[in-house]
Amino acid sequence: MQSLYGVASATKPVISGIVTSLGSVTINGTNFGATNNQVWFTQSTAGALTSVVVSGVSSVGGTSITVTPPANSGPGDILVKTSGSGGASLSNAWPYAPGTAPVCPSPYNLCFPS
Repeated sequence: MQSLYGVASATKPVISGIVTSLGSVTINGTNFGATNNQVWFTQSTAGALTSVVVSGVSSVGGTSITVTPPANSGPGDILVKTSGSGGASLSNAWPYAPGTAPVCPSPYNLCFPS
């Protein structure tokens, strides 16, 4: 695969897990920007993929972001986009379902509802 896509950027944001609680989602990982991150809540509705974006989000130490999920976010994935451009500024996708707390042992990203 590396020959097809090249070496991943060392500064690419990486989500290693999420923690959901009443009214918030904490995204843990690496290489988040200090400010101006976007959190994308993707969802599949009737065969169409849509995204709900929360902009201007700050991180704590580049490793943790806490956001309030938009009311219209649904089951899908969470991604983090930093202020850079291109693929190096967009994280991996992490499964998200409102009202659940998945257990996702790192580094395998295999999630099981708790």
